[in-house]
Order: sequence, then C-alpha cells, then structure tokens
Amino acid sequence: MKKRGAFILVAALLLCLAVFLITWDGFLYKNDPDLGGIVITKYLGRAAEVSIPEEIKGKPVVAIGDGAFYGRKRLQRVTIPGSVTKIGANAFNSCIRLTSVTIPDGLTEISIGMFYDCKGLTDINIPGGVAEIGNHAFSGCAGLTTVTIPYSVTSIGLNAFMGCTSLANIEIPDSVTSIDESAFLNCTGLTNVIIPNGLTKISNGMFYGCNSLVGITIPDSVTSIGALAFAHCTGLTYVTIPDSVTEIIGWGAFAGCTGLTYVTIGSGITRIGEYMFEGCTALTGITIPGGVTEIGPSAFEYCTGLTSVTIPNSVTKIGYSAFKSCTGLTSIDIPDSVTVIEGILRIDGVFLGAFRDCAGLTSIDIPDSVTNIGVGAFLGCSEGFTANYKGVTYVVELREERGLAWILLGTVEYFYDLTDEFYDAINEK
Repeated sequence: MKKRGAFILVAALLLCLAVFLITWDGFLYKNDPDLGGIVITKYLGRAAEVSIPEEIKGKPVVAIGDGAFYGRKRLQRVTIPGSVTKIGANAFNSCIRLTSVTIPDGLTEISIGMFYDCKGLTDINIPGGVAEIGNHAFSGCAGLTTVTIPYSVTSIGLNAFMGCTSLANIEIPDSVTSIDESAFLNCTGLTNVIIPNGLTKISNGMFYGCNSLVGITIPDSVTSIGALAFAHCTGLTYVTIPDSVTEIIGWGAFAGCTGLTYVTIGSGITRIGEYMFEGCTALTGITIPGGVTEIGPSAFEYCTGLTSVTIPNSVTKIGYSAFKSCTGLTSIDIPDSVTVIEGILRIDGVFLGAFRDCAGLTSIDIPDSVTNIGVGAFLGCSEGFTANYKGVTYVVELREERGLAWILLGTVEYFYDLTDEFYDAINEK
C-alpha cells in the first residue's frame, strides 16, 4: 500500500512538471502569466551556436531564467530575440568559450553574475534601456577588451568587472551615480578610466590592483574615497584629490602605489588616514594642506624616496609609524601646533614610533607645544641623532645590539636606552 502511494505521488509530481516545464528544441521552458510569456529555464543542448526563438507554440519568449546556460562550456555564440526583457542571475555564468552574445534592447538590468567567468567574451554592447549592472556581472571576463556603457545606466554593482584583465579603457557616463566596492578590482590592463561627474564616492577597493593605470582625475562631485580604493596601482604616477573630498574612509587608499611621484591633496581633507600612502616608494615630496589636523598611523610608512614633507600649522597629532622607514627623509619641520608625536610598544615587543628607522634623519627641532612623545618615536634614526626640545639638545647614540629610543613615560623629559633599566621603567608605568 505504501509503495502504491509513493508511486502515485511521483506520478503526480511528474505530471505537474510536464505541465509547467516542457522541452522544445533543447530548451526547458515554462509559461509565466505574470511575465506575459515563455521563460527559458534551462538549455539542455550541446550546440556551440544557439538562437533563442522569439516564440514557442505561439507565445512570446520573454525571459531567460536564473542559470539557464550555466556552465555550458561548448557554447560560443548566443542570439537573444528582442522579445526577451529579462535575463536572470548567472544565466551565462562559466560559459568559458562564449565569444559573442546579442543583448536585446528591452533589457533593463544586467543581472547578478550574468556573464561571470565568461573568459572568451571579448566585447559587449550594453543596450540603452539598461539602468543597472549587477554584482559580479562580468567578473572574471579575462578576454573582455571593450565595454560600451550607455547613459541609461545609473549603478554598477559589487565586483562587476573584477578581473577583466584585458580591459584597457572604459568610459563611465555621468548618469552613473553609484559604483559599488571592488567594481574594477585587478583589472590589470586598465590604462585609462573616466570617472563620472555624478559620482559622490570612490568605494572600497574600486580600482585595487589596476597596475597599468597611469593617472586618475577625480571629479569635483566626489566627497569621499574608500579604503584601498587605488591600492597597489603600481603604474599610477599622479593623482589629484579635489577640494570636494572631505574624508578618506578606512585605510590604505593609495597604499603600494610604487610608481606614484606626484600627489595633490585638496583643502577639504582634515585627516591623512592610516596607511594612506604606505609603500609609495617613488613619492619624493608631499605638501599637506592647511585643514589637516592629524597624520594617521603609518600614513607614509616605507615611503623610502620621500625627501620633503610640508606639515601645516593645523596639525596637532602625528600618529605612530606615520613616517616609519622613510629612509630618504633628512629633515622635517614640526609646526608649533603639534602636541603629540605618537609611538607605541606592540604586544610582541616591536616599537612603532612616528619616525622610527628614518635612517637619514640626523636631527629634529621639537616645538614647546609638544606634550606627548610616544615610545620609540625616533628609534633607528641616524647615529648621533639629536633632538632639540625646550633649549636642551638630547643626543641619541645607537647601540648595535639594542639601540636607543627617546620615549615618553608621562612627560617629555627623559630618554631611556633599551636595556634592563629601560624595561624596568616601562614595567613601573
């Protein structure tokens, strides 16, 4: 009896499937009254070239379902009729040999992962009715060289063009007001990009690893730049941050841009953030604008080519490791506005001083306004380094085995050598 019941249930399910999902010329499809026609739910064939019919049994084909052609590795060309107005998520995901596809004019969205990892796709023409390019839409399309984005597009999603390593140029129209994180991450062939005037934020990692990008002009509409936005763009030689930018959120916006030689920072910036220019080894000079009040931790760490820094009278704090290992820096003027030169002792015993290992720095004049000098602030500066403070010259001689650090233990009146006496002093605090 139980077996008979199970048989009847399976038969009923198959009947339902037959009603709603039917095959036609290799396509699995269903009729969707809400959409007003046929939806292609799956392609079951193995052909290299596929033309999707405009209608099936007298009803228009209006949509291609989620993952309908997912992983069809033989597929090279697809023709989609004008009757189709919707293509679902991941519809052509991992069709690695797909080289040509015609997108119908009636489409309003390039959906999530639509052409993800279509490595053979070389060019794409997005029709004028499309308003949104979804997350991962063209991620991993390593062969893509040309993309035409129409003025109808207003948003570009997360990782939309990530890893499009052959993409050399892209013009983003002014209609685009939102570009999500990592949209062009690791587009290593990208040499030129026009950022739209309507954009207000350069999001996190937007151009991370675009190491062929030479220059970038940020429009006046932009007010914030996210973490790692241009990090490791090793070919970037110049950047202009307009006055409209008031905050650089997160850390490392230009970290690892080893070819960067020229930077203009706009007057709207009030803080140089963590790791902002860390590892920009070709940067030789920097002028910090007058509105800046803080130079954050590791802001210019390992900028080994840096020889000139202009710090304005608005800065009150220089963070730990701010200029760490700037070995080309031979002098620096600290303005009277500065009250804190930070340094910390990390839990693993490593000192992260503001000017640690600035081997070319021979002396420094510390203004009377300074009330806090952190541990290891000048550790590793040149042998015989002198610090002039309140009429007293402190000479810091380096010992080969441990070295010396001028530190703060509640005042600025002492420096301790890195011996047991030093560690005893630390422990007492």
